[in-house]
Formats: sequence, structure tokens, C-alpha cells
Amino acid sequence: MDISDEKRIQLAKKFRDELVRKEASTRGVSADDLMRRVVDGQATFVKKAEYFKEQKKQQELSGQTKVIRTLRDGEDSLVSRIEKEILLTRELAEELTALKIITGLERVDHLNSIAQLQSRNNSQKINIIEIEAQIERVKARDPIFAEAEKALSAAHYAKSIGEDEKAEQIIAKNRDVLAKYHHRRRSLNTLIQAAQHGRFDMQREYWRILNYKWRLLELASLNGHKQLQEICADLQPGSDLDQFKKNFADYFTRYKAAHERHKNISNRIPPQNSDPAVGTKIWDEVLSSTVISVDTAINLIKQLESMIEQYDQNRKDNQDQRFHLKSLSS
Repeated sequence: MDISDEKRIQLAKKFRDELVRKEASTRGVSADDLMRRVVDGQATFVKKAEYFKEQKKQQELSGQTKVIRTLRDGEDSLVSRIEKEILLTRELAEELTALKIITGLERVDHLNSIAQLQSRNNSQKINIIEIEAQIERVKARDPIFAEAEKALSAAHYAKSIGEDEKAEQIIAKNRDVLAKYHHRRRSLNTLIQAAQHGRFDMQREYWRILNYKWRLLELASLNGHKQLQEICADLQPGSDLDQFKKNFADYFTRYKAAHERHKNISNRIPPQNSDPAVGTKIWDEVLSSTVISVDTAINLIKQLESMIEQYDQNRKDNQDQRFHLKSLSS
């Protein structure tokens, strides 16, 4: 009997929760204080307090992280970014198939996985749009929300440019309005929490498509490495071979460092049962690192393309055989 994706997710969550309860019982701690994490296929259990302490340290080390808004940043919103990456990753899979880096059967598997991710993302997008519409309808009925949020925005801007005294003056001037705002905002708590859950789930999908793209880029890189090894075997001893080996060694040092950095990102991913108010902030930092990791992988492939074009005379005059990914040109 076929099981729906939703039912599968529910069963998987129930199974994970049961594992946490058993481990908590063994350790003599509350299940609420423990979380299960999977890194590189290995499951481990950690205390939530220790995990979030480490995440806070990582955030402090990485500096200020750009917060990607869910819907309201146009092409830079979380929704738009996911949709763009789905399109680009699908194009990359098609191009790797054309270059015979992946087989036709592998292409089908990749495209099916991307389609499933797109389906989940569409459902989450519809859900968040409706939640935020409900929030806006409530706010529209009470002018206190607009007045208070305008004051808070002005105070936040003043503080961001170092005018702390001015920010305090704005808060003091609007103290009565802000008191009413905080009281009435409680009526939105259920909707705000639902929006946070939706954002948390969507951030996970953004990471999945970025990570999926990174894995396809890794396949392209490995193919490029193979071609460089063939070029090296064909080069005659002399200055060209010496320079080639130096260039490849410099490239490979950067490649290994980038590969290790990307691998370490998975250690910072918040577990599914995180408090969304905390988890979304952790995701902001993780996603910022992942975007940099994918961009680095693209730049390294472009370096590969340049090296292959420079040294492989057999392919230099044959555009059909050149190692060049057009989907990465934009």
C-alpha cells in the first residue's frame, strides 16, 4: 500500500522522537533536553543547551549574518531564492547529462528529487502566504500596529548607524504606543509561531537545494580532475609540465579547503525539533555559509575550465568537447 509523503514524514518524526526518548532514559535526563543529530550518516545525541551554546559561538565568530526575508524582499526573498536555485540546479543536471558526466538514469533520479523538493516548497509557500495575509488583516484593523512598527523601524535604523541616543529618544517618545502594541501583539502569537514554523521548514528546503547543487558541482569537479590527470600524462617534460603541476597543486589546495568547509557546515544545522524562534536564526547563519560554499565551488570549476582550455590543445579547437558548464556562466 502506498504511503503519502505527509504520512511518511509523520512516521519518521515519531521514530526519531522515540529514539530520543530511549536515549534520554538511558542518560537519566528529560527527552526535552536532548536532541538527535545526523552528520555524514552517523546519528549522535547532544544536549540542546550545549548545541545552542556552540551555535551562538559560531554566529559570533562568523560576524553579522544577512537575514533573508521569507516573502517581502522580491527577487532576494527566501521564496524567490529557492525557486531560482531549483531552476538552476535542474539546468545543471541536464547539462551534466549532455556532457556524459551523469547517465540518463541518474538524470531521472536527480530530476525526480528536485521535483519533490519543488512540490514541498510550493506547498510551504502557499501556507506562508496565507498566514502572513491573516497577520496583515489583523494589523490593518488596528492603527496601533502601523504606528508602533514605524517607531521601532526608526529606532532600529538609528541604532544601526550608531545613533544610540536617538534610538532611545524614539523609544521613550513612543512608550505608550509601544506598550499597547506589545499587549495587542499577543493576539497574533499563534499566527506568528505558525509563520516561524513555516519559515523554518522553508529554510531547510533552501539548504537542501543548495546542498543538492553542491553535490552536482562536485561530480563536475571530479570529472574535471580526471581530465587534468589525462592532460598531465600527455604533457612532455619541461616548463609547461612544471607550470601545469604548480597550477594544479595551487588549485587542489583551494579545492580541498573548500570541500572541508562545506562538510563542516552540516555540523551546524538545527535539528527538526528545534524551537523555530531559535532555529530560524541558526539557519540564517548556516544558509549564508552554504551560499558562499556553492559560489566557491562554482569559481573553482571555472578555474578548472580555464586550466583545461589552456593545456589541452586537443580540445582547444573543438567546442563540443570543451569542459565548460554554460549553466554556471550567469
